[in-house]
Amino acid sequence: MIRLWLLKLRALARWQQAALLAGLLIILTVGYIKYFTLYRYLTDKEQSMVNELLQNAQTRCIGVYLIDLPMELNPKGGMLFKFNGLHGPMLESKIQYKAPFEQFIQRRELELKGTKPVDAKDGEYLKRVYLSHDGMTGKVFERMESISMPDVARVLEGYKWDNDITFKIEMKADDGRASRYDEDRKVYVHSFDYNIPQKLDELTALFKRLHARNDIMIPNKPGLCILQGVLDGSPVEEYILGFSYAHQNISGLSIRFDTINFGADSYSLLDQDERAITRGKSKTVYKGRRTANGLPIEEWIVSGDLFSENKGSQFFLAIYEKESSIKKPKFTIRMSYRIPNDIKKQQVLTEAELITFWKEITSTIRLRENAFEQ
Repeated sequence: MIRLWLLKLRALARWQQAALLAGLLIILTVGYIKYFTLYRYLTDKEQSMVNELLQNAQTRCIGVYLIDLPMELNPKGGMLFKFNGLHGPMLESKIQYKAPFEQFIQRRELELKGTKPVDAKDGEYLKRVYLSHDGMTGKVFERMESISMPDVARVLEGYKWDNDITFKIEMKADDGRASRYDEDRKVYVHSFDYNIPQKLDELTALFKRLHARNDIMIPNKPGLCILQGVLDGSPVEEYILGFSYAHQNISGLSIRFDTINFGADSYSLLDQDERAITRGKSKTVYKGRRTANGLPIEEWIVSGDLFSENKGSQFFLAIYEKESSIKKPKFTIRMSYRIPNDIKKQQVLTEAELITFWKEITSTIRLRENAFEQ
């Protein structure tokens, strides 16, 4: 086949050979640029759209990382934040004015008081209420973990209000002092322990470090940025943090951020089987490595039938997957774009616009100065 092609090439005039080879070189160059780099040629219309997408950028803080995002990208939904690994306490945050917060606390206390255990021997479901001290606004409810579980299993359900942000932490604890647990305690010593005071101190210490923060306020001292807040001081030893942003004007455009400071993976993003990324319904547009502000980046871009009823694109980025640690936490980003159903009435972004937008915002990723205590 190749020999036949070479014979035909020789039969052409010199200028025809040169034109054919030049055309082939152009095709190969364009293919290389498109598949192996993030560069995309933009028409004037596409460049105008990208400029519009990138205007009004503001720095956002996720964990110990910073990234510049357009103001049209706003937090969407809640936050996943767990202390001390997968099975540790969970923290939630939400915007709430003080009067509604106080009303909520009153309703929650009445609800817990009205809840009854399945076994009458467990007594009251709500065991005790602790008032906040040291100028903090909130309460901690000590309750049973479940109406059907023995009351040795407790939960400290704590709330703190600060500058129109409500923080909630649930922390498991034990109180196995009741005489009916004497025999069980001899066999299962740690399962029938009493650690309420220690857990309460731990919960209070966390609340003291938690402060409200608007989305574009960047801390200038050590701490961990969470959704609507900051946890002052050194990061907790093991945490899992994640939350999302959605574009207020472009339907179907959203970005998810996740960061973990423990449990380094044995494989990285680019080590994965392509079928796990494309799910057999899309194709790889680009995958590769680069650096941004000294950070090693791996990324993978796919396009196709990624959503149940719509075509679209997904962009994956990972940093420090194989070496996640307290000062080098794993950081992953997933940007999704779903093509709208009514393309005549809604703005549709081209692949070139999306890739250029992605490249520009991810090039601003950096570690926040003073994020860690010296």
